[in-house]
Amino acid sequence: VVFASGKNRAAAGAELHTSFRLDIAGEYLALVQSDGDTIAHEYGPKYPRQLTDVSYGLGQYATALIPTGARASYRVPTAGDQGKDWTALGFDDSAWNTGPTGIGFGSTAPGFEVIYYKANTAVGDLDTAELVINNPSYQSTVAAETAPVINYLNTSDNGHFAADNPFPSTVIGGDVDDYVVLVTGKVLIPQSGDWTFGVNSDDGFGVEMTNGTNVLTFSYPSPRAAGDTLVTFNVPDWGFYDLRLVFYERGGGSALEFFAAQGR
Repeated sequence: VVFASGKNRAAAGAELHTSFRLDIAGEYLALVQSDGDTIAHEYGPKYPRQLTDVSYGLGQYATALIPTGARASYRVPTAGDQGKDWTALGFDDSAWNTGPTGIGFGSTAPGFEVIYYKANTAVGDLDTAELVINNPSYQSTVAAETAPVINYLNTSDNGHFAADNPFPSTVIGGDVDDYVVLVTGKVLIPQSGDWTFGVNSDDGFGVEMTNGTNVLTFSYPSPRAAGDTLVTFNVPDWGFYDLRLVFYERGGGSALEFFAAQGR
């Protein structure tokens, strides 16, 4: 970025300023090549009125060479993989792993990110739950943790699995009403085909899992006593799916379990 400010500054590593200023109301402007005559580009009869601290220029265009979710071959190299044969045309990558893009490296923490929002309003549906998540004015307290499994109990039936955990900042048996829990993380579906996902909840919930253009959703949007919702998906592509689970508690008992198994 070069500032047309008239300050005439060209110090290395600092902001660049021209020796001339441009009219904020708009005027003729041209970029001229080194011969002093040939116009490389021009704004004529004048560029539009400018806004303070807002840059102006030509729009940029991009073409996606590989779409999100495209099938790709990959390999994590070892010392025995030295050399560049893999860059040659016709290289046989049939022994490599495959999966949907994007593919890359990054540090991750195992488990699910769980955020607990104690609401200062009644939470009786998913729309209100989202309102609490997105608006701090509806939150009285917030607590978070990383959990290896989603198996939470406050006061309710303890579902299918033993070793229940208290929701963040709560204790089992200490009844809490009107709160929201947001669970995010990555779920590995190791093989395409039928997979059954389930949530045992008291009260309502909504689940979304995404991998590129693949979106898997199910919910029980209304309050209820402890109960199961089971849904079978025919998963077209194996791989990591981004999980977003929203749970809310209106009143009475509350608990949450999330689980899955291959098949129907």
